[in-house]
Amino acid sequence: MSNLLEENLIDSMDEKSKGTILRSMAIFSVIELFGSFLTGETGQGTTKKNFITFCESKYIPVEYRVISSLLFSIFRNGVSHSYVPKGAALLTSDLGAKNFHLHFCESGLCIYVPQLAEDVVAAIKKFIIDLKQEKKLKENYYNVFSQLDRVGKEIYHEYIKDNNIKTQTVEFQGDINIDL
Repeated sequence: MSNLLEENLIDSMDEKSKGTILRSMAIFSVIELFGSFLTGETGQGTTKKNFITFCESKYIPVEYRVISSLLFSIFRNGVSHSYVPKGAALLTSDLGAKNFHLHFCESGLCIYVPQLAEDVVAAIKKFIIDLKQEKKLKENYYNVFSQLDRVGKEIYHEYIKDNNIKTQTVEFQGDINIDL
């Protein structure tokens, strides 16, 4: 493992850091999640469709739309499944790469992660405005969380049952609030 990769991996695990790999993993996951709010679908078999749907939506700059399938194949899949992008994918926070964001370089497609973050944050802000105003988006939003909640509870209760675990009665809420 090269020193830069090792430093980035360690840096990515530090909660105070914005390591390139961890940061891009979060960004690609957010793109997929917000795509699910557009399609109203989540779960197995929806990952690519949801990712591409958000990348090709009115919320994301047009430069991403034309390369959405490439972004999914070499960046999202690589980072999500192997923690590093696949070959020909250049994730970087090096300020020298800022002007090469989304450019096709000889060694791969350059993603300047701070710009990716800025673009996705802006897209989310635009989406949230529409989400609060459009009935169909709101229905999709709650449907996705309902599906995730149902599936998660089914898996949890099956695990409890299969392993003969006695649960404890406690009252507290998790940190995620989905109310608009």
